[in-house]
Amino acid sequence: MRFLLVILLLLTNIIYSQDTTKYHGGISITMSKKIDSLINRKSNQPQKIYKIQLYFEVNKKDIILKKKEQFDTYHPDMESIIYFDRPYWKLKVGSFIDRDEAEDFMMSIIKWYPYSFITEEYEHIRKKGVE
Repeated sequence: MRFLLVILLLLTNIIYSQDTTKYHGGISITMSKKIDSLINRKSNQPQKIYKIQLYFEVNKKDIILKKKEQFDTYHPDMESIIYFDRPYWKLKVGSFIDRDEAEDFMMSIIKWYPYSFITEEYEHIRKKGVE
């Protein structure tokens, strides 16, 4: 009888020690969007980014260069690139992963660049900039 009781206790102990109904299992990993973007870069998938177009000019590169210099003076840590899309010269700034970040920055500079707007691009387009 004792033997049967010990086996019964051991079996119930083993069964309930493996109970996963209390825990929904798995590990939850949260990471920032910046880490996610680095992973996407390494996997060679074009990633959607947001830029702010500050200014454009028709066939007048010198005006765009002056606008770029002005912007770089006040925002030296922000990326600014000049694109040529015939016949337009375009000044675009930033490289935002999240549209909300781009909108926040645009709202902070809208006073000086009232006609600026957000553009969606893909990462491989970034390499076409003109210096």
